[in-house]
Amino acid sequence: MGCLTRVELCSIHRMDFEAMLAEHPDAALGLIRMVCTELDDAEEKAMMLGIRDPRRRVAQYLLLRDERCIGAEIHLGLEDIAASVGLRPETVSRAISSLSREGLVERINGQADKPAFAR
Repeated sequence: MGCLTRVELCSIHRMDFEAMLAEHPDAALGLIRMVCTELDDAEEKAMMLGIRDPRRRVAQYLLLRDERCIGAEIHLGLEDIAASVGLRPETVSRAISSLSREGLVERINGQADKPAFAR
């Protein structure tokens, strides 16, 4: 299988990698934290994709983003949200409009503010 762009690949033997981690425990902890974050993200996405109702799926996604967001706003476009939750942008727009009409989220410059129910 070919690549679309030129890439350079670096490999390290397992024993060398394990020796490096043994010599640098801070790097090992950092790697463990990174892997845990990736696993948490995968678990959240699997759980979210199991939600059949698009409105609930979008609301859950906004709540999860709210937990990780700093500040009062979530700066994401409809396409970004749609790609993350496995829905079409039109479906996400309708879901956010519905949540907005109920006062649960607020759109600022076309983007969803943090969910009111998370505050």
